[in-house]
Amino acid sequence: MPATALSLSLVIGFSACGPRLADRNIDVVNRLYEQAEKSGKTLSIKEVEAVLGQPTRSETFPIEMQRTMELPIVRYYYKEGDHTIVLHFVDNKLSKHVEQLR
Repeated sequence: MPATALSLSLVIGFSACGPRLADRNIDVVNRLYEQAEKSGKTLSIKEVEAVLGQPTRSETFPIEMQRTMELPIVRYYYKEGDHTIVLHFVDNKLSKHVEQLR
């Protein structure tokens, strides 16, 4: 737990430098995602925003599950120049790795 807090503190400090949506910041989000996954946890919207900042746009939408129930998903869009990345959050937790801008 203290290591995660330290990692997040360093990430926040690191991400404050330069553009928010950059491959280096996406790498940070992906590293945090992997660390959380290994410990059986997930990465929250707040933790992603701490690195990438506020999204250009976000939307909530339902997704059908096999049990015919809807699950609310939040989709975040980040735009930097001609590049746009899309992140999906299930129950306010990042659902998969973030694609690079390259």
